[in-house]
Amino acid sequence: GAVAIGLSGLLTRSLTEMKSICEALEASGSKSLVLCGGAAVEPSFVAREVEPKHPGLVRACKDAFDAATVLEAFMDSESSGLTKEPSRANIGRPDARRSRPIEPKTNPAFEPPFIGPSEALSIPFAELVALMERKVLYSSRWGYRRDEYDEAERELEGLLPEAERLAAPMAVYGYFPCKRAGETILTVQSADRQKVLELPFPAEKEGAHRTIAAYFSPEKDAIAFFAVTAGQGIARAARTLKDEGKLEAYWRLHGLGSALAEAAAEWAHDRIAADLAAAGAQTRGRRYSFGFPACPGTEFQDPLLELLAASRIGISATPGHQLDPEHSVTAFVVARPDAIYFET
Repeated sequence: GAVAIGLSGLLTRSLTEMKSICEALEASGSKSLVLCGGAAVEPSFVAREVEPKHPGLVRACKDAFDAATVLEAFMDSESSGLTKEPSRANIGRPDARRSRPIEPKTNPAFEPPFIGPSEALSIPFAELVALMERKVLYSSRWGYRRDEYDEAERELEGLLPEAERLAAPMAVYGYFPCKRAGETILTVQSADRQKVLELPFPAEKEGAHRTIAAYFSPEKDAIAFFAVTAGQGIARAARTLKDEGKLEAYWRLHGLGSALAEAAAEWAHDRIAADLAAAGAQTRGRRYSFGFPACPGTEFQDPLLELLAASRIGISATPGHQLDPEHSVTAFVVARPDAIYFET
């Protein structure tokens, strides 16, 4: 049978079909890996509802490039005789401390250096290249084997001048007053304190019933948000290549754009980590993104972008709550040493 099967859920009805397909695969004795993605698919749903139907052989993937990463890891583990493991997303991997409850927080995690969004920041392209995870680009996004990395390096060096010409990497980040309300809600105030955003963080269904909201004080605290983008240029050029049927060139350029966006996220996190260190925090913070396990859904992209005034760097959200330009990343940072990733 097939090594892996991809299922894409564009409509809510698709989610029921995913469960049915996995049930049928399990009943048939299939050992195929199932990769689940699509606009209607939340990683937490895959972990909670789909994976138990085909235990250890279902993964949530945010896009085709993430699927390539997951498939490569699966193939590597298969060759070692270790194939079954719980479903997981690109961000939000379970930690060994899964059963440990979160200790109540009574004090702010840190004193923010300012309240509200930063100015719009241009990211030097050379700094992005230095932060880029090249091995992830080569293996997961471009599909090179380890013994082909020299060839991949030459490919990258040839592409970088064009990417620099096309890219417009920008960032904005900021700090906002917040506090936990009840067990699972985090309330965040805008810089002028005229608007309040309520973020519902789902709790674990089993175990310690943890929720990310528990990392914040119910009295007074702060949260860091950021939004970064590699700009529209790379995605537009990649789409042109795709329309012209130049699929390999499209794959290379699109994958590079994704790698640059992830590097931009690391750049922004580094800025926040420096602020945290200056404030005496004992951690660089844990980064989370909407739509991943234990986090609110992607519909909260819109208010996050509004808080940061991210339109200044050209980022908006589509009606389906996807980021535009597509090579963009948003996240929030929890400044607690015990913050970990877990699934709900």
